[in-house]
Amino acid sequence: MDAVVDVDVVDEAMQRLGASGSLSRSDQDASGDVIYDLLVEVGMNPVDAETTVRGLGFSVAAAASERSPNPSGLSVVSLKDETSRAALERALLVGVQLARMDDDHAGVSDDAVAFASLRQRADDVEMKLFDDRKRRRLDFYSRAVLVLQDRVRAERDPVLKASAAEILGRFDEELVALQDEMNLRMAELPGEESLFWGDSEDRRRYYFKMGVTNSLRRSGHLNSLGHLYRFRGVNYDVEEAFQLAGEDEPLLLRAALLDLTTLVSLRPADVRRITSERRLVRTFRTRKVE
Repeated sequence: MDAVVDVDVVDEAMQRLGASGSLSRSDQDASGDVIYDLLVEVGMNPVDAETTVRGLGFSVAAAASERSPNPSGLSVVSLKDETSRAALERALLVGVQLARMDDDHAGVSDDAVAFASLRQRADDVEMKLFDDRKRRRLDFYSRAVLVLQDRVRAERDPVLKASAAEILGRFDEELVALQDEMNLRMAELPGEESLFWGDSEDRRRYYFKMGVTNSLRRSGHLNSLGHLYRFRGVNYDVEEAFQLAGEDEPLLLRAALLDLTTLVSLRPADVRRITSERRLVRTFRTRKVE
């Protein structure tokens, strides 16, 4: 999350908001300042941020362009925590989709060829669900929503507060639209014809765990999986890997205990809610300790 954001992705995301014509221009300075501060706080170079804001037709007050982002970061959660949440969201969606898919070939065994085939299947699912550009746009919107929520809570100036709330509403709409697209993508992938075959449940749960651990390993989110992969290679033990991941992220273990029908019925909005609840629980615990 400390890396500079992709300018092209930000420009595309912001142009989608501006193109709708729904962003008010009644107060150019307020909207421009809020968007500028937002872009800088999520990691965009200030010069690029100002160019993007002016390209949307908003002005940027001189005082805004001279400000540095809040050095203390967000008041409730961190952008680093949002990276973790997003990685878990992707992993769970990949696992759910893998568990939904037809079980005819039942490729679960210690055989290296079968395991490689299943791992490739998990990679293919992730690529179809999250093409790189869409994933980066989703990550940007998620980060932006956190910053804007914090701005709305903390802002004292009523004009800036109203502008931040308006822009937050548009980002929320874009997130919902992306979730709807994800629903369609999941529906287009091979589905659930043999979902209720009696002996397939264990295999489907294995597929779920394979999808989750493979995605988390690819994302580099959990050091434990990185170590396991380095020591065991590509044919790591899925059950062991999932248990290790669950020790770091208990929500994974809770998800694996769901009734199978409930598990494979999870939609992108459901998964986002589950992972967001994880963030709230961690925030509560942190604040309570303090």
